[in-house]
Amino acid sequence: MDTRKLTDIFRATIDPSQRVQAEEQLEQVCNSAWPTAIIMKKIIGFAPSLLQLIMMSDIDMPIRQAGAIYLKNLTTQHWSEKEGMDSPGFALQYTLHEQDRAMIRDSIVDALVHAPELLQYVEHLWKLNYVLPLDLVTREIFSQWMEIVRQVADRPVPAHTNSIDEEERPDLPWWKCKKWALHILNRMFERISHGHSWKFLKAHMFPIIQDVIFPLLSYSQADEEMWSSDPREYIRVKFDIFEDFISPVTAAATLLLSACKKRKGMLQRTMNLVMQVLTSGADPRQRDGALHMVGTLAEILFKKKPYKEQMEQMLVQYVFPEYASPHGHMRARACWVMHYYNEMKFRSEENLANAVRLTTNALLTDTDLPVRVEAAIALHSLADQEKVEPMLESQIKPITLELLSIIRQTENDELTTVMQKFVCTYAEQIGPIAAEICQHLAATFSMVLETDEGTDEKAITAMGLLNTIETLISVMEDQPEIIAAIQPTVLQVIGHIFTHGVMEFYEEAFSLVYDLTTKSISHDMWKVFELIYQQKSLFHYIYK
Repeated sequence: MDTRKLTDIFRATIDPSQRVQAEEQLEQVCNSAWPTAIIMKKIIGFAPSLLQLIMMSDIDMPIRQAGAIYLKNLTTQHWSEKEGMDSPGFALQYTLHEQDRAMIRDSIVDALVHAPELLQYVEHLWKLNYVLPLDLVTREIFSQWMEIVRQVADRPVPAHTNSIDEEERPDLPWWKCKKWALHILNRMFERISHGHSWKFLKAHMFPIIQDVIFPLLSYSQADEEMWSSDPREYIRVKFDIFEDFISPVTAAATLLLSACKKRKGMLQRTMNLVMQVLTSGADPRQRDGALHMVGTLAEILFKKKPYKEQMEQMLVQYVFPEYASPHGHMRARACWVMHYYNEMKFRSEENLANAVRLTTNALLTDTDLPVRVEAAIALHSLADQEKVEPMLESQIKPITLELLSIIRQTENDELTTVMQKFVCTYAEQIGPIAAEICQHLAATFSMVLETDEGTDEKAITAMGLLNTIETLISVMEDQPEIIAAIQPTVLQVIGHIFTHGVMEFYEEAFSLVYDLTTKSISHDMWKVFELIYQQKSLFHYIYK
């Protein structure tokens, strides 16, 4: 089919005065050689010709974009036969001819190479990987696909994207393509369960780990810029569970774990790569990637005897020194790796004591907020070790106050979980500062509500703060003087929720009321009863 004629038609589709006529022409075209009208998209050769149009650099970009969108929709609707088409009474539906599908498979690699700026539209063709019969794909074609997936995942993003708001970057075509490339690799890897198919991927898997996954797991320039310009946003992005669904880094880590868990030899080759980086004096970004791999693979490493026996020495030799690194991101990575050691029984009590000392010091003295956050979470994991509790007793007050401070600065929900753990574990040390803790939690809760724009993250954080207050009351319930000291602060929180009708926290507020009336009911608590009676929404909530 003449691509120039197609060019004229798609040029007309972006001209308001010609669009309707052009769209009709795409759907139906009269051919003098045929007695009836035929639909253009059903002509064998139409789809491959459209792909060729997309690849032609001498055609204006808007025309190529229009063609790419049309091709995406065409392949979405008509790539493969629908189930039940052979059943009696099933209406005959059009599907792309196998000749066209074969030509597209053969050409898609070149299309992606020659038209990278159209990846946001052409990326859809990658999703066909989910339905392509792998047994029909030749070794040569499969190799080309693997190579282009690697190129897409490893392709640098344009410099101008750094000026775009961080929250909007995942919607950019360049990052979407990276994400999809890794999802495709992981999906294909999950599907390949028999030896014949694994032969296709086996030769490519380690190069993918080395050339695609490792760079993605390493500290990037974008990470550096966010760390420097907005450390709170850096923390938010790194801990956002919703970010995991769109993050190329998460996709890379998932694929790495899957490959090393399911395929013989991948774990050993990956750990050889890790050790090569850690022992070669590599730059901090690469060391970050290597340690990122260690933490990602920790659940496997601690189950494999040869690696399990070396993990403590690896911690001492390669992680402990990073606590003193001049690079903040390496100090944060050291803490991050540490929290994956929560189930390891230290053979040396000295090593355990050093781990606690280094992590506590990072929490209390580090100048970078992301480091202190990672240190708090690592300390939470270390506290699971039986011998750690007495090591921290003398520092519980400064640890607790620092936790309160970074909870307020970051509004991070995981930190409220850390606080709850320390309140339960160190009740005796917490008692003298319980009122101060409660006041701090209440103030942070009010701040979160005031700045809440309806985001799920802030709602989760606010709920975590209320749960921490409840934990504090439960732990101190047998000390009436402490309960009396914190009750006025808790009543302010309850009153704020009830009087402002913050219904998503009614359940937590009523739990606090219950906790404060279990042993006795103070005069001020009767005022809460009056408030409940006066507020119709509360009355309906109770008796719904």
